[in-house]
Amino acid sequence: MDDQYKEIMRINDTYTEDTIFYHYCSPETFLAICSGKKLRFSSLYQMNDHMEKQWGYNIWVEVINQLEHEKSIDLAFLKEITKIIFQESYFTLSLACCFSKDGDVLSQWRAYALDASGYSIGFSAKYLSKLPTRFIEVCYNKEEQKQIVENFIWYMYKRRIDNPNESKGHDSFIDLCVDFSVRLSGFKNSAFKEEQEIRMVHVIQIDRSDSKNPRYTFGGGIENGEKCKEYKINFRMNGSTPTPFIDIDFYHDINPIKEIILGPKNNSREIDVSLAINSLDFKNVKVKKSEASYR
Repeated sequence: MDDQYKEIMRINDTYTEDTIFYHYCSPETFLAICSGKKLRFSSLYQMNDHMEKQWGYNIWVEVINQLEHEKSIDLAFLKEITKIIFQESYFTLSLACCFSKDGDVLSQWRAYALDASGYSIGFSAKYLSKLPTRFIEVCYNKEEQKQIVENFIWYMYKRRIDNPNESKGHDSFIDLCVDFSVRLSGFKNSAFKEEQEIRMVHVIQIDRSDSKNPRYTFGGGIENGEKCKEYKINFRMNGSTPTPFIDIDFYHDINPIKEIILGPKNNSREIDVSLAINSLDFKNVKVKKSEASYR
């Protein structure tokens, strides 16, 4: 993955010590995270936005139609790259764990922390980046989304012209298209912009080698500088739909939790929370109450 692609996609893979991303959750989930030292990654298609991923695909189609009308890029190329982008969802499934840049937003408390009675857990972005996942910063501006797509298409078109026989490898044409398709999940409607969302995404594979018995397989990756273990893919029921998820370890030698914020309707004492997390081996964590007022 070269620097030009990272610039187009606004990929930041280096974070300072003081960069914190916040995960809003219910009291039960808070305890499960701290006790198990794991984060749950669930299918993007079961998130609160029914347009998950589809919004990004719609932006792609809009830009492709514009380029076809302008006849500025070879039509065969546009059809080829569109096929690759859309086929990604046939062979992979993105599992996500969602964070926010802001740990004390009332709408977040109400939506994701049991109507503000839960917690906001502040994780060090630097240490989370060691997990077998990729960070995706959500873009809410439609014009910016379209510009990102157009810049990517032009970048790939020029890459194809310069390397017409490029073979599949780590930084190959297809691999970059697949990565881009995954990152389309970072395009959302501006109505969600208050969330200031950062997504951690792990991509599992859909093995279709036996056409009658397709199945999910773990996607692999690097964890804390080494090849990660194979995490088990589990399932939960979301309504009537079996939904895959994996629980990924986040504690490797150094505590990544830097701050815990108690929701506006959370009646816990700060000292009680501190005693609990210290007993669970989370040291030097700042615990405080939300500044939002909500009853």
